[in-house]
Amino acid sequence: EMLQVRTKPKGAADAVNSITLKTPNNYVKFGDSIKSVSLIIDKNKDGLHSAGEEVIAKISDFDNTSSIQINNLADLLKYEKDEEKFLVFKVEFSMSVGEKAKIQVSGVKVKSGNTVVELPVSSNEFAYECDKNDPNSCAGNEDDGGCAISELPESNNDTLCIVFALLAAMFAFAAAK
Repeated sequence: EMLQVRTKPKGAADAVNSITLKTPNNYVKFGDSIKSVSLIIDKNKDGLHSAGEEVIAKISDFDNTSSIQINNLADLLKYEKDEEKFLVFKVEFSMSVGEKAKIQVSGVKVKSGNTVVELPVSSNEFAYECDKNDPNSCAGNEDDGGCAISELPESNNDTLCIVFALLAAMFAFAAAK
């Protein structure tokens, strides 16, 4: 889960037709280190893809490496007047050590044609790094463990916020012990 957004129509029922995502310059691109993007209605508003929450769209074939458009959402993202929904954009990565990821919701088209305010909406920055306290974390094969995708605060000078996800290989390595 990379980005959670709150959505709400102003004053009348509406529907989202499409959402455009982009990757800013100097970040990994769609189809390269970003393998897929899924859109989920976050029913419990926790920012995660929880049990019972359906993936309403998934893109894994990319025509453009810097932007994608998720289309045909009008029947899936209908809103009553002033109804609030939370959406989660879940991203599958295949990053190399030192790469950084960030996505932005850069455009939204709604059925009514109304202007969507507060765009763009950006995710936090995620970085693929090795644990500097573990001398074996970057040695040789990355499948030996020690590398992780970490969420960084907006300012790169601040300390690391939280570890976002560990490589599946790390879990397999730990389970094998």
